[in-house]
Amino acid sequence: MSRHGTTQRRHRAEPVRGARGLGGLVRPLWSATGIVVIGLLAIVATAGGTYALFGTSATTSASVVTSGSAGVAVTSVSALDVAKLGPGRSVSGTFTVRNTGTVPLALRLTGTAPTSTDAAVVGELRATAAVLRSGTACTITTAGTSARASSLDTGSSWTTLPAGQSLTGCLVLTLDSDAPATVQSKSALVGFVLAGTQVAP
Repeated sequence: MSRHGTTQRRHRAEPVRGARGLGGLVRPLWSATGIVVIGLLAIVATAGGTYALFGTSATTSASVVTSGSAGVAVTSVSALDVAKLGPGRSVSGTFTVRNTGTVPLALRLTGTAPTSTDAAVVGELRATAAVLRSGTACTITTAGTSARASSLDTGSSWTTLPAGQSLTGCLVLTLDSDAPATVQSKSALVGFVLAGTQVAP
């Protein structure tokens, strides 16, 4: 009986050890399977993102780009009969402006400070500047922007001149009616600056 009892105890003990061993194997297998599944999902997600980023490109042929230019040419004012310029009297003359560049220009005419020793006479002069319309004459009654000759300023929006075109300007000089006798037979250099600025597209 002692052998039989011993054998039974051994027989009963072996399944217990076997069950523990099986349980130990099952847990690592589930863990390993979980890792494999996670790894595959990660690969699929990465591959899907790569497909969405597929693209291509092409290069166009080179093109030549040339910048434009701004240029203006101004003629001298036509001869003024200053011998007739007494107190309260006026003289008029014309000048031509041409846009020699490739862009439209906004023109502005301004007076300059006199440089002559007889510059006092300029202080008695009033200047009027205007743009003549086609068929219009420049006379002493022509209306326009008016101020002392040295401080004349038509402003930046005086007129716009398209590229390659010309216009005729009119300049009227008037001696003050109360000009003093000290300016008789005096002369001074009267100058004006014409500036052209590209018109914004």
